[in-house]
Amino acid sequence: MALFGHIDDRQEHYGLLNQPPIRAVMHWLSEQTPDITPGENAIESTGIKYVVIEHAPVTPTMETFEAHNGVVDIHFCLAGAEEIQVVRRSDLATAKPYDEAADVELLHPSDTVDRTVLGMTPGRFAILMPSDAHLPFHFAGESSVKKIVVKLPIDRLSS
Repeated sequence: MALFGHIDDRQEHYGLLNQPPIRAVMHWLSEQTPDITPGENAIESTGIKYVVIEHAPVTPTMETFEAHNGVVDIHFCLAGAEEIQVVRRSDLATAKPYDEAADVELLHPSDTVDRTVLGMTPGRFAILMPSDAHLPFHFAGESSVKKIVVKLPIDRLSS
């Protein structure tokens, strides 16, 4: 189950957002600005890895969704706009089997699969669980998008 919202409303999403590692990540994200340097790094207070991505608009040539087993992806838009399509992982066909080293499985949708489209604009976040296959970088505008993707290890969450 994906969770989507605006960073300013994060206190309203108890339960999942009340988990200490997610609370720490959300607090850290709320302090970030678009001038953050692109590339991979780790949040100092937690050691949780993140990547800052700046991407120019592209026309997707193939619809290959991705899903992860070992991490929860937390996408946070800093600038620009994109759409992330989300589908239940179990509703998709495997395009490339799970790669444990990269922690990614690539999947293809059928023509009839139910998609949820998340409109990502500055301040919006999406928390994508292992059951959420996702297809980012569908551009919702003419400008590039700058975002942070936090890779929160699933084993850091309590059940």
